[in-house]
Amino acid sequence: MAVAKPIESSVQSAVASDSAMVPVWKDWTIVREFLTAVADGHTYSFRENGYVFFGILWGLPIPIVTIGVDLYVQQLPPSLHNIVEVLRVHPLQIVFLLHPLLFAVLFGAMGTVRDRKEQRIKVLLGDLQARLNDLEALNAQLREADQVKNEFLSTISHELKTPMVTVRGYGEMLLRGRAGTLDSRQVQILEVMLRNVDRQLHLIDDLLNYVRLRAHPDDRERQVFDLREIIQHAAETFAPSLEKKSLKLHIVVPPDPLTVCAHRISVEIIFSNLLSNAIKFTEPGGAIRIESAPGKSGRILTWCSDTGCGIPQEAVPHIFERFRQVDGSTRRKHGGTGLGLAVVKKILDSYGCPVNVHSRVGEGTTFYFELPAAAGQLAVARSEVHACQGR
Repeated sequence: MAVAKPIESSVQSAVASDSAMVPVWKDWTIVREFLTAVADGHTYSFRENGYVFFGILWGLPIPIVTIGVDLYVQQLPPSLHNIVEVLRVHPLQIVFLLHPLLFAVLFGAMGTVRDRKEQRIKVLLGDLQARLNDLEALNAQLREADQVKNEFLSTISHELKTPMVTVRGYGEMLLRGRAGTLDSRQVQILEVMLRNVDRQLHLIDDLLNYVRLRAHPDDRERQVFDLREIIQHAAETFAPSLEKKSLKLHIVVPPDPLTVCAHRISVEIIFSNLLSNAIKFTEPGGAIRIESAPGKSGRILTWCSDTGCGIPQEAVPHIFERFRQVDGSTRRKHGGTGLGLAVVKKILDSYGCPVNVHSRVGEGTTFYFELPAAAGQLAVARSEVHACQGR
């Protein structure tokens, strides 16, 4: 420790001395620039450097005043003979007489330094513009590549979906016995096949929805409708999945209509993806709750909560990223593209509405978001809104 302190103090003093020398080196740089400018012919050119003429004008009043004062003191009229006599009697006046030339050199050098810096700036700006042009060209190529990717995903998704729908239709025909009676083993195989077909169709729908939203954000004409109908429709659509996992779905909505102004299909996608996500990550026997009520600032506030496995806190900021799930093992266990929540956020962003999540591992997850209410939608009391946000 006794050795460390002197070393530390010497290092600090060295750093302090270096920092104290920085302004000196800056000053020396200015001096070098000035001296090199004095030796440059550009400094003395009236045609190329207007600062020379300005320097002469700046220095000219000095000899006029000093010689004029001398003539006045000696009571001599201003004439060339008297001026020469003053210079002979007082040689110091010659120094003042040279001031216009000194100022011409000084200002000329300053003009040269300025012109040099402007030239450097022009070169840097030209280089910067060239780099900007390169970046714009690269950006255009990236946009084109992104467009090609979106078109490819849209085309391949559509081409994948068409035969899958056909396979599902024929599978349902077989399951209903239209091609002959099936035994229990055959029925079980067909049910497994149809479940996988439905899963594949859901993945394709996720891709199609995401590509559509990226290429054309939800700028279509909005409609006014009752949000309670969308929630009820989603509950009916996922009733078989809920029953299969023995999940209870609780829907809490007010008796009055919840009129929103949005695109109906987009809102259906939001509830479909959130409910599908809740079913996927909730163990059999659990519960899912959808609650909606008028909120503040002309918005409809909605919560979708479950008693599922929950999300680790470090993963919460990333769940809305495309092709992202909590981890690889989760994706292998539950399946999915990781696009569902990305699509939800993309739709809500197009309405300028936030979506948030609160989750605890082993306890469940709650997504809460807003939708724009139609004109005339009444807001509930502030206390009720705060009570709902706390759930």
